[in-house]
Amino acid sequence: MSEVATKNLTFWDTTDYKYPGFGQTAQISDGLGGTIGITYNQIDYDDRAWKGKPDGGIPITEDRLLSGEIENQFSLTGQVKGITVTMPQIRTIGRENNYSVTLDFSNYKASLAGSKATDGATCGDTYLAISRFFNGTAAGYTTIKVTATTLDGSPVNLADWKLFNSGTLGKGNNARVFLDAATQTISGKNSQGKQEFSPTPPNPGTSFGTDTGLGLFQLPSDQRYTSITLTFKQKKIKGTIPNDLHDIYVASNTTSTSPISETPETKPMDINSGLQLHLPLNEIVENAAKEKEVVDISGNKLNGKVHGAKIVPDSQFGNCVHFDGVDDYIDLPKETIPQTGEITIGFWAYGGKSLPKNTVLISAYNKGNQPLIRVYLPWSDRRIILDYGNPFDRIEKVGEAVDFKDKWTYWTFTKNVAKGEMNIYLNGSLWHSGTGKDKAIDLDSVVKVMFGRETYNSFYNGQIAHLRIYDRVLSPEDINECMKIDAAPPPMDINSGLQLHLPLNEIVENAAKEKEVVDISGNKFNGKVHGAAIVADSRFGNCINFDGVDDYIELPTATIPQTGEITIGFWAYGGDSQPKNSTLLRAENNGYVVNIHLPWSNSRIYFDCGSNTNTFDRIDKLVETSDFKGKWTYWAFTKNVATGEMKIYLGGILWHSGKGKNIPIGSATEVRLGSHIPNTEYYNGKVANLRIYDRVLSPEEINECMKVDGTPPPMDINNGLQLHLPLDEIVENAAKEKEVVDVSPAKLKGKVNGEAKVVAD
Repeated sequence: MSEVATKNLTFWDTTDYKYPGFGQTAQISDGLGGTIGITYNQIDYDDRAWKGKPDGGIPITEDRLLSGEIENQFSLTGQVKGITVTMPQIRTIGRENNYSVTLDFSNYKASLAGSKATDGATCGDTYLAISRFFNGTAAGYTTIKVTATTLDGSPVNLADWKLFNSGTLGKGNNARVFLDAATQTISGKNSQGKQEFSPTPPNPGTSFGTDTGLGLFQLPSDQRYTSITLTFKQKKIKGTIPNDLHDIYVASNTTSTSPISETPETKPMDINSGLQLHLPLNEIVENAAKEKEVVDISGNKLNGKVHGAKIVPDSQFGNCVHFDGVDDYIDLPKETIPQTGEITIGFWAYGGKSLPKNTVLISAYNKGNQPLIRVYLPWSDRRIILDYGNPFDRIEKVGEAVDFKDKWTYWTFTKNVAKGEMNIYLNGSLWHSGTGKDKAIDLDSVVKVMFGRETYNSFYNGQIAHLRIYDRVLSPEDINECMKIDAAPPPMDINSGLQLHLPLNEIVENAAKEKEVVDISGNKFNGKVHGAAIVADSRFGNCINFDGVDDYIELPTATIPQTGEITIGFWAYGGDSQPKNSTLLRAENNGYVVNIHLPWSNSRIYFDCGSNTNTFDRIDKLVETSDFKGKWTYWAFTKNVATGEMKIYLGGILWHSGKGKNIPIGSATEVRLGSHIPNTEYYNGKVANLRIYDRVLSPEEINECMKVDGTPPPMDINNGLQLHLPLDEIVENAAKEKEVVDVSPAKLKGKVNGEAKVVAD
């Protein structure tokens, strides 16, 4: 051993350590006046199967630690103490032994008294050693997955861990340990999957065992951990594994201390940190194989394959996915489920009419079709349930219908295996929780992840927006930030879903010499004019006028959308003959597809939309004469088949509504503006800016349409100009006659008689 040492290590004192059993935490003196909690977590086997239960002793001598790359870097204070375990013997080729260990540093002394390092988390003076990394290519290998909880909430970055390998020992082959920051794993194999041996000369002492190694890790100063979880996997290839022990040591440098501020810097909130999946769920695309997919925008490209689910318009999110509750679902890649022992699942949900029923929104299963993760939203008895683990832990609580049905709510589900905590948040507030929930998942066994159902069906009915899955437990602040960002409505776009827009301010002739009003939506759904005329109007410049006798406009049948939603908006000025039996808009196909009476002779406004052989959906209400006659008013009519809502807006304000109106909006065989079909119930009055949408507009969008379409045209003093003579010059025409020039489009020049002259002024 070299006499030159740069850092002096003080190890934790495991002398009095007594193994309390899986899931139970024991405190160990850190050698500096604090303690470190250690918890062994069950994955594959129970306490009866240990070949040698965790035991606190002195696994190695000073000489055995201080060799190879470690030799000239460190000296020791006291003894090298750790905890040794012996895993069950693996007898079947391809089988694994798996368990995890959680180290809790919340009571840890970061350094000696007087140090500038704050307590309760690791620092640059903290060292973690792990020995007996098995690397026998003929028999099996050991891999350790590292996860951690950071003091500032930042994602774990193993790139800043500094690794020192021990040297080759006198007996057996001492393998080099490798750290893969990208996958957060430690193993006895290099990046090519091959074993390597430490190149230093032999060092006296007892072997760790054939083809095993020891790695000493200096933890970073710029990322501090309140807990670290090591998940051990030992897999058999063939033959007998000669050494199935694992040793863990924690030490602190007591020679030099890293200057860490008394108040650790809080990093800015980053809701992209640890983001495993983010499906906005606002569009469905086709991949190269012509399969329908929803796109993951997390950067991990974990797109979901769509089975039946559809994108529907929505007033809050613009578009969202809709599950019919019968056979709709989305397959997600198995990599969707994180391998960190932590998970957060968050999303916006709008439950459908069939709830509550047995529904599972998200589920993951293993090869044996055993559930690993399930989110019930809800079960038929209104229970909201989170299952996680194998066998699974569960937390559940009975919800109110208002929390899962007929309105948008934000749900978040979290689990931390190391801490045994499971939480459910509703609209950003903790709604239910459970402790002692430390069941983990053998993540390599995840073979199936479904969104919208479980393997036993239980199809979800409703709409979902912005599914997020994280490989960490989000803080309440993070959850509220996700809720806020994902709920932000898209920029207002009153052209989105616009099926028809007739300004109704001019009539043109088409190629067939038919009179038409022009659709400016881009769909070219021009209307054929029968009798109606364009008249001057002080507000709109020009507008269409229906005489109430025989005027109407024939619209294309494609004007009526087939999306299950509709918005019809327009400005109307009822004529002198109102109220009478009159129809402003009518679309039919052996029944009421759409029908608007504005008004009927009894001064009631009727809105019919959707019919079958037996009945039709209708809402109606008595209206004041001043709202339909003698002045301009803005009307909007909406229906959403999925939600069963029909609404009427007057002047941009909700005026009347009805629920339970779920009859579909069928295709039309004939559509008219200004009359019933056939030729009856003619409307009397003026109309401007008819709009029809294939979605339900929000109140804000309805008001924007009212504002845009109700804005008077720009002042135009050339409008109606019959003659304009500047009288600033006299010219001669071709006949040598003197004229003054008319600069209006009419070109009505004046002939000058007598001695009239242009003079300077």
